[in-house]
Amino acid sequence: MHTNRLQQRLACFAKDEKETLQRQEMELSSELSRLQSAQKAEKMRYVNTMSLSVWRAIATRQKEKRLEAEQNQRQLRAAVVGRARMIHQMKALLQHPYVTEEKDILRGESDTGQGDGSESRILYY
Repeated sequence: MHTNRLQQRLACFAKDEKETLQRQEMELSSELSRLQSAQKAEKMRYVNTMSLSVWRAIATRQKEKRLEAEQNQRQLRAAVVGRARMIHQMKALLQHPYVTEEKDILRGESDTGQGDGSESRILYY
C-alpha cells in the first residue's frame, strides 16, 4: 500500500509539474510573441525615421539648390539690366556726335569755321 500511495503522489506531482510547465510554456510563448511584435514595431519605427531623415535631407538639399539657382538668376538679371543700360548709354554717346555734325552741316558750319561746305565729313552709321 505504501508503494501505491507513493506512486499516486509521484503521478500527481508529475501531473502538476506537467501542467505548470505547459502553463509556463504558454506564458513564455505569449511573451516571445509580444517581444517579437515590439521588436518588429521598433524596427519599423527605425526604418520610418531613417526614411524621414533621408527624405528631409533630400528636401533640404533641393531647397538649397533652388535658393542657389534663384540667387544666380537674380545676379544674371542684374547683369543683363546693367549691360542693357551700358548699351543704351554707348548708343546715345555714339549717336550724339552725329546729331551735332548733322546739325552743323544743316546750318552750314564746319570745324574750320568757313561755312562754305568745302570740307568733307564722313558720317558713320
